[in-house]
Amino acid sequence: SGVKTSILLLDRSLATKADHLAFFKVENDGFDLGAQRREIAEDDLPKVRAELGEYLGRLRAGEAVDDLRGVEHGLIVGKERVAEGGEYNLSGERYREVEAHKHSKWPMVKLQDVCDAILSGGTPSTKNEEYWKGDIPWITSADIVDIKTAKPRKYITEKAIKESATNLIKKGNIIVVTRVGLGKLFRNDFDVCISQDSQGLILNDAVNADYLVYILKDRVKNFTKVSQGSTIQGVTKRQLSEIQIPLPPLEVQREIVAEIEGYQRVIEGARAVVENWRPHIAVDPEWPMVALGEVAEVIAGQSPLGESYNSDGIGTPFYQGKTEFGEIFIGEPTKWTTEPKRFASAGDILMSVRAPVGPVNLASKRICIGRGLAAIRPTDRLITHYAFYVLYGLESEITGSTGATFASINKGDIEDIEIPLPSLVIQQAIVAEIETEQALVDGSRELIQRFEKKIRDAVGRVWGEG
Repeated sequence: SGVKTSILLLDRSLATKADHLAFFKVENDGFDLGAQRREIAEDDLPKVRAELGEYLGRLRAGEAVDDLRGVEHGLIVGKERVAEGGEYNLSGERYREVEAHKHSKWPMVKLQDVCDAILSGGTPSTKNEEYWKGDIPWITSADIVDIKTAKPRKYITEKAIKESATNLIKKGNIIVVTRVGLGKLFRNDFDVCISQDSQGLILNDAVNADYLVYILKDRVKNFTKVSQGSTIQGVTKRQLSEIQIPLPPLEVQREIVAEIEGYQRVIEGARAVVENWRPHIAVDPEWPMVALGEVAEVIAGQSPLGESYNSDGIGTPFYQGKTEFGEIFIGEPTKWTTEPKRFASAGDILMSVRAPVGPVNLASKRICIGRGLAAIRPTDRLITHYAFYVLYGLESEITGSTGATFASINKGDIEDIEIPLPSLVIQQAIVAEIETEQALVDGSRELIQRFEKKIRDAVGRVWGEG
């Protein structure tokens, strides 16, 4: 399961001998999380078993366990630390953070030490329409796009602020989502009020706001490990205020921000390339237009009988049709069939024929196709990749007919789609040009990954990592 699971081991006789608790963390158990539970190389269980055995053995023998603090999977925490504030929080990750970053060369301070205040949010009564006719932005976590962007959808009045639990967070501070949308951050560059799902960090002169938001951004992922609540997971104001961060001098903070934002500008430029590039074919009006059915075989999908399915990886992988980012998503199937009724071969074009109608992709292997897909197999008059790029460009125009419950397109409709058909030489030249552009876009994706790692490394150095 991908859900966090905790196992408590209780032993009264050992508890009376110890002034500490031990936490052991298992990230991998030797199998992946797919339906097949395939074996993988990563398996923490043997090491955890050895570390746990060593810990228990020393307790039973009355020996010290202090030198076990640095073990790979275990964490020894004093009982007084767990009992601090009367919380008795048994999330080991809460205590691991402090231990993990004790090697930072900068002093570690609590978040509350760099804040003049930490202000909670709230929602003015929706029954009072006058509250919602102002010009002061009021945001929830859903309005936060990224650490520097928020798009308010609602605005309130001064009276709403005075008569409700919301607070106005002046520009230049930081908003942290601590409930719904847990872990989102916004470095607000305009005055804004917040809902009960967020806390506003009102910063003092000891910290640079941009530095703090980058440092916190790297750590908010740990919020989910220490969050509380049976229905809505959240982090308390106390937990937030006690987060420890490294605090270099302001000049060093500004240098770190300058380095990170230099990397960020490269990422934004590369991301613009990735997000805006689309394969485009400049159609010459002299090229003949032909029906797709004249130059390709269209195979309508048909789901196999229920008794032929299995989840054991036996037979042909089955795909009903699923879209992601505007294309058919081809990943690991959850079903296989021993009796495929219709299948696509490697290199066939796949088209979604049920809402959404039109998205295409290329089959990388032989697969069984269900009723949500069709396979398009070009003849020798049509180069596969050329046809794929043409259909990709026509996606918004392929609407099909509206069925009783959802839009769909049938085999005849696909065969009737008209496409431009230049000579094979021109088709090949178009494919080569698009693939050259695609290689540059793929390079931009790699650039994004490399510079995101540079940002992680820069932040990690502040925390004393690497």
